Amino acid sequence: MRFLISIFIIIFFCLSGLKAQVIQKFDFENYYHIPTALGQWYNVQGVDNPSNNGMADPDYFHVLGNVACNLPETPYAIVPPLNGQGVMGVSVVSTHMANSREYLCLPLPYSLQEGNNYKITIPWTNGVKTPVSVAGLSVSELGVMLSEEKPHQNGRSPIINTPQFVFTEELYAEGWRTANIIFTCRESSNFMTIGLFGYDDNKAITNRGNANSNVAYYFFDAIQIERLADTIDYTTPILHTGIAEVIPAEKVDALFVPNSFTPNNDGTNDVFLEMDHEIEGWDLKIFNRWGQLVFESNTAVQGWTGTEIEKILEAEAFFWTLSFINTQNIPVHQQGSVHLIR
Repeated sequence: MRFLISIFIIIFFCLSGLKAQVIQKFDFENYYHIPTALGQWYNVQGVDNPSNNGMADPDYFHVLGNVACNLPETPYAIVPPLNGQGVMGVSVVSTHMANSREYLCLPLPYSLQEGNNYKITIPWTNGVKTPVSVAGLSVSELGVMLSEEKPHQNGRSPIINTPQFVFTEELYAEGWRTANIIFTCRESSNFMTIGLFGYDDNKAITNRGNANSNVAYYFFDAIQIERLADTIDYTTPILHTGIAEVIPAEKVDALFVPNSFTPNNDGTNDVFLEMDHEIEGWDLKIFNRWGQLVFESNTAVQGWTGTEIEKILEAEAFFWTLSFINTQNIPVHQQGSVHLIR
């Protein structure tokens, strides 16, 4: 018995150190040439264009670029880079029913694998409009599509493929905002494409600028993809646009942790460690008796329902670790066991 406990302790602390793994960060800092004109997306390493004839050309902006493509003042808006010295700009759509598109296409250095969990982080902004800017439109249904092959765009026409992730509300912000997508990969993917998919007739396109505004223009910087260590099945992806105000997480000094729970859907004690408010620094991990991680949550409002992905686990004892930040701003670590009762 002591031998088994020793094995568990070794595995336990190895697994508890699992962290998200950054697969790629597209910060647009590696370039072949400083941009000298608009439409020079090809000067940036790790960027592609699905347009088959070059009519739809995203723009590369850099603090050392020439007058048309330098930062922070661009022909579309005033935009300081979020990270480093370069950003990408995309004319997502023009006036309603023109069905004009540009897309930002990013080849992935490693294929996203089916069954793995990932997080995509997309910082974006429309920038601060100038009196002569033609930008100023906002658009709903901005999409992110993962694909095994690079998508095909005919000129500036819309790509008709349906993206896996769609931000349904209208996106518009003068300062940098960060959109996030957390999901379980359903098929191997080698490309990530950001833009407006399909035709204009079911999209909200609003003029937030002036009489000259005729394009919804979005800037992107420091886009990141990371693989998550948890085993949750995100059948329904978690999407945040970055527009909504984030409610600050609370800090606590101690938490009562029950030693059993009964996930039988009777409305009582069905979920282990599910809070009704966010707690700062929350990191909950559940391990089986062999030291294998079966559940992880980084949000206090999502507890454990006694499953591993979609598999219902049998009644037995499980081990847990919990980390959070207390009111003295000190990390607190707790651990123990919980009995799953069926």
